[in-house]
Amino acid sequence: MINCLGESIRNALVTDIRKSKFISVMADESSDVSMTEQLAVCIRYLNASSDDAVRVNEVFLGFVELPTTDASTITDSLLGNLSKWGLDTERLRGMGFDGASNMSGTQSGVQARITQRYPKAKYFTHCSSHCLNLVIVASCNKVQEIKNFMTTFQELSFFFSYSPKRKEILKQNFSTSSDAKTF
Repeated sequence: MINCLGESIRNALVTDIRKSKFISVMADESSDVSMTEQLAVCIRYLNASSDDAVRVNEVFLGFVELPTTDASTITDSLLGNLSKWGLDTERLRGMGFDGASNMSGTQSGVQARITQRYPKAKYFTHCSSHCLNLVIVASCNKVQEIKNFMTTFQELSFFFSYSPKRKEILKQNFSTSSDAKTF
């Protein structure tokens, strides 16, 4: 039932995206809780309304399971699924990925491979959220107090999450605290 609803929503989104002359793709790969590698795929496109206003829309189209995370596999999976979902990849003009070499490499990364197949898709940007994350991580690693706090916090998290008994004790203590919010 969930898959049917998801497919129906994606089809409605694709119908709207097809009205746009140009599209951009944003994608990032990661492993889920079952340790399956997957690619999250989003599309940016222009949407003209009846009052001649143009809006930039950004929609999530779905996850694509990846057998491996090399640039060739990611490129083929990404482009193959865009076509399978009914999008015209000839309209592709932009790409947004993280800074990992398999995604953003100028010689054989995903963005280079897509540009080779679709020369008009030449506008590549690093994902701004990833850039911000890199800045924050680099800054935090330079301040010793923050670095120590993060290490201690991580160890505490591991301490409680690796034991159901300790986790339950923590939940009970938070639930009896007068100023505790939901845990």
